[in-house]
Amino acid sequence: MGGKRRQQRSRRPIAKERIEILFTEAEIAARDDPDRAREYIRRARRIAMREKVAIPPVWKRKFCRNCSSFLIPGINARIRIHQNRVIITCQICGRQWRCPVGRRYHR
Repeated sequence: MGGKRRQQRSRRPIAKERIEILFTEAEIAARDDPDRAREYIRRARRIAMREKVAIPPVWKRKFCRNCSSFLIPGINARIRIHQNRVIITCQICGRQWRCPVGRRYHR
């Protein structure tokens, strides 16, 4: 009965390693071939969803969740700081998202 769950657990380290490799390759390919980098990110996200593995926090802010493009500040991404938040804008699809910055409770 617990066979499928056991199989998933044994495949997770392999999935994490593969995701890390794909994001590294996407970072390398992003400047020369953005379409290839986008495909690497799509594959990594598909693996993460299928195996129920979280994408490492190092890579979470480096790609657009809307168009799957690898974000390079100044080339295809704009990063601004406004009212204790980092605002990241994808220049390809226009999606914006805000991330808190600074101390959690500073009053």
